[in-house]
Amino acid sequence: GKDDVIGETKIDLENRFYSKHRATCGLPYRYEIEGSNAWRDSMKPTEILKRICRENGFQGPFYKTDEIEVHGKIFHGKTTFLEDEELVVSHEHLALKVLNQWSTIPGIGYKLVPEHIESRPLFHNDR
Repeated sequence: GKDDVIGETKIDLENRFYSKHRATCGLPYRYEIEGSNAWRDSMKPTEILKRICRENGFQGPFYKTDEIEVHGKIFHGKTTFLEDEELVVSHEHLALKVLNQWSTIPGIGYKLVPEHIESRPLFHNDR
């Protein structure tokens, strides 16, 4: 019943926060609004996409039915959904697809951190 130290590790939170790779909250591959895989980030995919575009110094993203244009590259996907027998327009799913393919944008693309489970070794000072 005693709290023994089994090991420790160090994480550079400042480096993680200021990284252009958005290491604060990994991006899932699917956008879910409910259930155990519901969206966890404080910003929705469209908000993240807008911020990243602004941080890279270009206008956009530009939204149309079933597409998003970012820096001259057009991404296609579904933006209309049937929800409770009502047609709903949402670009969140497609914006997440764009974020997961951010590295493919010519000249400025780079990998964004995907959703993952972190594991790292623990180190004990006495060993």
